[in-house]
Amino acid sequence: SISDIEPVLLHTDVVPGNLILGEKGLRLIDWQCPAIGDPIVDIMMFLSPGMHEIYGPGKLSMKDHEAFLMSLTINNPKFIDLFAGCGGLSLGLEQAGFFPLFVNELNSDAMETYLKNRDAEFPHLRERFHANDIKTIVSEKNFFKRLFGDLSTQFGQQIKAGEVDLVTGGPPCQGFSGIGIRRSYSVDKNQLPSNHLFQDMAYFIHHVRPKVFLFENVEGLLRSRWTNEGTKGEAFKDVLNNFRSLEGYTVRYKLVRARDYAVPQNRPRVLLIGVRNDLLKSSMADDDAVLAGFLPAPIGMYPDLIDVL
Repeated sequence: SISDIEPVLLHTDVVPGNLILGEKGLRLIDWQCPAIGDPIVDIMMFLSPGMHEIYGPGKLSMKDHEAFLMSLTINNPKFIDLFAGCGGLSLGLEQAGFFPLFVNELNSDAMETYLKNRDAEFPHLRERFHANDIKTIVSEKNFFKRLFGDLSTQFGQQIKAGEVDLVTGGPPCQGFSGIGIRRSYSVDKNQLPSNHLFQDMAYFIHHVRPKVFLFENVEGLLRSRWTNEGTKGEAFKDVLNNFRSLEGYTVRYKLVRARDYAVPQNRPRVLLIGVRNDLLKSSMADDDAVLAGFLPAPIGMYPDLIDVL
């Protein structure tokens, strides 16, 4: 029935500008005018049942049409990815329905890979919402004011501190990894600049005030010491205290393994999650992010080798 129609965009040159409205959303039939050659669409549209937001009468240009489609997804949960690499974590979030607002990645090849894979769906990232060096971000006096102003202009709605759903980041971990510790054995970890990028991430979170933040790093961080004479685990203690010093957040952490979540690889990772207190209904005092309800419980179910041969 019409009420069961999901929001979906169809392309056809048969019926111009048809719109079917159902309880779950709209079904829009886009069309291309043979005389003009440019895709256009009837402007009377309902963004969602009950909103009655009408554009018209008239027609949308291709650029306006793309902006309209973008407006349908900008209302999804929004995230910012720091130290994003080529975009593996972002991809998972996007597949889960999150919308990327801004990305940071120092390596130019990794950044180009990230943007290239998102040019079609998220062109705003290449146009103006990416940055390479996080040090440039934190040192620019008016960066956050400009960022929120540009986002608000881009998407036609106010986006300000406190409205981003998630800030996530995995600062470079060479100094804490098993390989990294062998490569840098002659240098104390407190002398490696990349080992202190978690402080820049915390500074970013302080200004953006996301509802949730996620810090990800390698297992070795839990055991790492800043110097050869230091105490085992002192580096992680400093990282944890740094994020816990952010006012208004409750922070929990957990060492998780991909295999515990139906992924056929081990890949242990430390996940540190902060939830803004005004959104937190309740939480156990336990530091364990799973027991505190900050992460889902493991499900196992990873395939055995025999299952995939």
